[in-house]
Amino acid sequence: MKTRHEYLSGECTHEEYYNQFVNEYVKKIVLSRYSKEELQQAYELDKHFNSIKLPVWESMAHNINVASKVKEAGDYLTLAGSVCILKAAARQIINE
Repeated sequence: MKTRHEYLSGECTHEEYYNQFVNEYVKKIVLSRYSKEELQQAYELDKHFNSIKLPVWESMAHNINVASKVKEAGDYLTLAGSVCILKAAARQIINE
């Protein structure tokens, strides 16, 4: 597991850090709102998924349940971190 300290010290990337918190349930949350094709279109517009408005990501963020795994990494789950996890899930979905 990549820790928060490793992430902040540059020993792992943003993508590596947040990818580790994605599970099938998190992917289902994203897919309940957007199809794989819609995610691909959003990614083509902006690699950071900023073409999907932040309030949409935030509304989905309230449903993820990965706080214990985030705590294992020496971190705590925030709204911003939850959005990063959801966006990591979206990237995984389009790459499957």
